[in-house]
Amino acid sequence: MKSSGGLKSQISLPGRNVLPRDLRTNSEIEIYYGKPGIFYLDKMLGSQNVIVYPEDIVQVFPDPSLGIGAKITIYRATPVVVNDAGARKVYRTWAKTVQEFLDEKAIEIGNTDIVEPKQETFLSKNMEIRITRVSETTFAEKIGLDFKKIKQDDPNLEKGKTRIVQVGKPGIKERIYRIRRENGKEVSRVLVKEQVVVPPQDEITAYGTKKVITVRCKYNDWVLEAANKYSIEPDDLCRLMMKESNGNPDSVGFWGGSTYGLFQYKIGFWDFASAKAGFYGVSWRDPRAQIFTTAWALANGYRKRWP
Repeated sequence: MKSSGGLKSQISLPGRNVLPRDLRTNSEIEIYYGKPGIFYLDKMLGSQNVIVYPEDIVQVFPDPSLGIGAKITIYRATPVVVNDAGARKVYRTWAKTVQEFLDEKAIEIGNTDIVEPKQETFLSKNMEIRITRVSETTFAEKIGLDFKKIKQDDPNLEKGKTRIVQVGKPGIKERIYRIRRENGKEVSRVLVKEQVVVPPQDEITAYGTKKVITVRCKYNDWVLEAANKYSIEPDDLCRLMMKESNGNPDSVGFWGGSTYGLFQYKIGFWDFASAKAGFYGVSWRDPRAQIFTTAWALANGYRKRWP
C-alpha cells in the first residue's frame, strides 16, 4: 500500500506520535534509498516496488522535498495469520501478546471458544492464531413408544367371542441431548436426560371363556354346569349323549341290553365312576348323575370307554 502523495517525512500508526521504545529490537527493519530528483516519498517507494502497510512505521531523512535523495527506514509490524473457524486472514500488529492482538483488532472471543496458542503467548512473525468457535446447544428428540397388547379372560363373555376393553394408544419418550459444535460441525452428542412425556396406553382385549353349547343337546343347564366344573367342552358331552342315547335317560343298549342311560354305562363301570363323581348309589336313570359322572370320566382319562 502506497503512502499519500504529499507525505514527505514519516508515516506512523494511528495514535502513535513516537516510536515504541522497543521498536528496534522487536520489529523487522528494512532500509531503502530514494534517488535524487524525486520529491515525494510515495514515488521513491513506488520506484522500488516497495509496499508499505498501514500498520508499518516509516522514517525518511532528509525530507524528500529537497530532491537530493533520502534514506527510508521501514519498521515492519508483525504479520500474524488468524484462522477463525477455517477462514484465514493476515493481520499486522504492534501488539505483544495474543490477547493484546485480539483486543486491538476487536476480534470477539466467546466464553466457550478456544484460542490457540493461549492468550498470554507472545507474538512472533507469521504466527498462526487458531480460533475454534464452540457452541453448545440442547436438542430434544421425540421417540414413539409402542403400546402393549394384553389379553384377559372374560367369564361373562361367550367362548370364541372377543371385545375391546381399552383401546391402545402409543406413548412418547423424550431424549434431550447436549450437542457440541466446533466451527459449525457437530463433534459430540451427549444424552443428558430421558423421560416419558406421554405414557402408552395398553390395548386390552377380553376373550370369552364362558362355555356355550353349539350342537344339538338336552339338559343344557346341567351339561354346562358339569362342563365348567370339570373344564371340558360342553359340546363334547352333548355329542356323546346324543350319539349314545339320543338324550333318553332310560335308554338300554341294543347289544344284549348291557349298557344303560344317557351315556350307555355298563353297570360295573357306572358303580365305579358315579362314586368317584360323588353320586354313589344313585341310579343310572338319573340324567344329572349321568351327565356329571360322564364329565368326570372324560376329564380323568376314560374317553376310550366310548369308542
